Amino acid sequence: MTVLKRVWAIGLVLILVALLVGPATAVEPKATTYSITLAPGAFYPTNDDLSYDNAGFELAVKNPSGSGSFMAPLFLEERDVKIRKIVLYAYDNGGGEVCLSLYRTTPADAGDDMMAQACSTGASNGIRNFSGSATIRSLTGRYGVYLYLYLPGLYTSGYGFYGAKVFYSY
Repeated sequence: MTVLKRVWAIGLVLILVALLVGPATAVEPKATTYSITLAPGAFYPTNDDLSYDNAGFELAVKNPSGSGSFMAPLFLEERDVKIRKIVLYAYDNGGGEVCLSLYRTTPADAGDDMMAQACSTGASNGIRNFSGSATIRSLTGRYGVYLYLYLPGLYTSGYGFYGAKVFYSY
């Protein structure tokens, strides 16, 4: 009988603990933030007549062009992600703004949406970084993604591009 009483006592204690703790719930893994960096060498001009220098680590417009725009495709290893922010690395010692924008495209209807934008502010000597938070975050397999860069002037006028970083999670 003593063994039976012990088994009953242990069983009652386990039932009470289960009632106090509640049902077990699965813990969902927390999303991890990743980043991908694109060098200037990944960007190509949007206009065949544009005069520019792309040394791989630096991208700049040169004479006779006055300004220029460039694009780069973005490939992420996951199909469904949330864009967090983008970072622009630029030299801006002029009166204009260097701007980097992230777009998602919908090939089925030839549409696109700007997801995030980062623009330089104020003139300063040296390379600086500028961040822009995503206003549209969701990316699925139905979208294509690309970065669009605008340089408002020549390198000799104070403008250069040194890279981009995209932060995302899944």
